[in-house]
Formats: sequence, structure tokens, C-alpha cells
Amino acid sequence: MRLFVGKKGIDYAAMMVLVTFVAVSYLYIQLAAKLEPFQVKIGENQVALLNAYQRGEDALLYLDQAASMSAYQAMHTLAMQGGMAEKPCGQVTDDSQTVNAWTMNGTACFDAVQPYDAYAQMLNSKLNAYIDLYNLKHENERLPLDNYEIFVQQNTVTGTAIAPARIWLQPPPEVRKFYVTIIKVAEAELKKAAIGEYAFKPSFTVKAETKLDFYDTLKREAGEIYKCIDAGNAKDDCLNKFKLTVKDSSLKQVGDNVVVRVKNPVKNPYDKKELPEITFALYLP
Repeated sequence: MRLFVGKKGIDYAAMMVLVTFVAVSYLYIQLAAKLEPFQVKIGENQVALLNAYQRGEDALLYLDQAASMSAYQAMHTLAMQGGMAEKPCGQVTDDSQTVNAWTMNGTACFDAVQPYDAYAQMLNSKLNAYIDLYNLKHENERLPLDNYEIFVQQNTVTGTAIAPARIWLQPPPEVRKFYVTIIKVAEAELKKAAIGEYAFKPSFTVKAETKLDFYDTLKREAGEIYKCIDAGNAKDDCLNKFKLTVKDSSLKQVGDNVVVRVKNPVKNPYDKKELPEITFALYLP
């Protein structure tokens, strides 16, 4: 049996094919136009967040190492400055070294010898150098400067962050290039295309034996020198009594002042050299 198709049937079929082609093309163009602004692949935000979390962990590891070294660097500076952050009684020069004075011309500045406050200030300062370096190398991350309240315990130093650190969430380049070629969007623009922000408190606790209470012992014994002299004893006898009480100490008369140097009781595990002596001056003409 033969199937006869008339001319009208052929024309109708051809028209339907043409209409179908035009309709599909139109739908494709419309769909492509609607999808073009959405250049985020499924799962891209989640991947960016996981990457940011890992970068945050790397930042905390870096900070722990920086804090461990800064803890002893701050103790180095603290010893050189005689436990003082300020110099209300001025300084004495001894063999080209400037020494902070605890007393000067009858004025006592023992209250300015605040080793805990001075240490916290110096530790923040030392940490700033490491944080600056980190921020310079990680343009999409920011660790705040001068950001820590320092708590010193017997064998640990804790830095509690005041402000949070921030990491800008960046989509993985390979995901972004799935929709946008590198020619259309420059790599520099991809770095700017942050899709969110990850914030965390970069606090730390590190092992460090500071023995800051030793400065309080030195203050007390330095005060005993003046009490001994006020009691009518000879200055040399009172200074010798100090040397007997404070082991590994040396006294040197420099003009109207006595420069005191005491062996630092702290050992720096990051350096074979010993920490510098705790040095200060007393007005004793």
C-alpha cells in the first residue's frame, strides 16, 4: 500500500520544523541571557568557605609560632629597659649603653617599674612586626595590629584578641573560569570578586617561662639599699648586702649613679645565647 503525501502536507511539515527551530533557538537565547549574570557554580560558596577556614587555621598556626618567638624577644627588650616601658627618671649612660634609672636626684620611680604592663606592650610591639609581614604576603587577609590583651601565667602567655581577623572569601579560580574566561575577566578582578567574609578571633596561648615576678624582687631589694643607708649604714656595706641577697648581680658606680646588672633567670629556647642581663640605675652619690 502506498502512502501519498500532498504538497500542502509537505509545506506544513517544513513550516513546523522551521517554527520548532526558531522556538528552540529563542528559548536557548533567553535562557543563556538569564543565566549569564549568575556566574557562581553550584557549591562555589561552600568551597570558598572551606578554603577560608583552612586559611584561618594556617593564620592561627603562623600566629602561634610568631607569639612563641615574640614572647622571648619581648623579655629581651624588657631586661634591657629594666622592666620599664617609660623613663620618668631619665637614663644613665654606661659604656655607650643607655640604662633606665629607677631613681634620680632624690626622686624614686619604682612605681614606673611595671613588668607585666611593660611586657604586654612590648609583646604586642614584637607581634606587630610578624603580623605586618603576614598581611603583606596575604592581600585578602587581615590580622589586626596592637590587638591583644596579654595574660601571663607561670609557664604560659595568653593573648586574647580584641578585634577579629578577617578573610575575604574568594571563589576558586578554576570554578570561576568554568563560566568566565580569563580573557573576559582579568585575574586581578577575580581576586576582588569576594563573595563574603570569614571572621575569627586570632587568640593564642604559648608556652613561655617569663618569671616577671623577679622584677618585683629586684624592686624590693633596691628599696632595701636606701633603707639600709637611711639607717646610718655605709653605702658600700648596703650595696654588698644587695649583692649577697641578689645572686649573680654586679654593681658599678657611674658618676652619681650605680648601674645594676643582674643575670636574667629566663632561658630562651630559640637562641643559644642567654637573654641579656636585667639592667637599671640607682641614684647613689
